[in-house]
Formats: sequence, C-alpha cells, structure tokens
Amino acid sequence: MSKTYWNSTHKWTYIRIALKHFTTPTRVYELAHGIREMHSADRGIMHDLAEAKIVRRKHSRHGGGHSSN
Repeated sequence: MSKTYWNSTHKWTYIRIALKHFTTPTRVYELAHGIREMHSADRGIMHDLAEAKIVRRKHSRHGGGHSSN
C-alpha cells in the first residue's frame, strides 16, 4: 500500500496545521513531501512542519541574499 495522507502517522498534526493556516490537511501533507512552496502562506506551514520535526528547515530558493563574486 502506498503512503498517503489518510494513513500517515502525522495525520493529526497535518490537520492541526491546516486549521491554523486555513487550508486543507492534504495541502499540508503535500508540502511536507516535496511540493514546491507556491504561496507566501506556505512559508508559515513549512515553519510549523519544521517545528513539529516533520521536515527540516531549508534555505529559501528565492535569492537568499548571498552574492557570488
């Protein structure tokens, strides 16, 4: 059986984060499993997933301010 939101061990955490951010638990699950961040609200979701130790914090892909000379 493939892993899905419905049989995830973190299902209740996804629900809690989804309610906090006014989105669906499926969206939270998808962000936790590699879908690119697409909206500014997704950063908050990713922060909460990191706080719950479901994902690691990542560097932003949006020009993190480092310059290459």
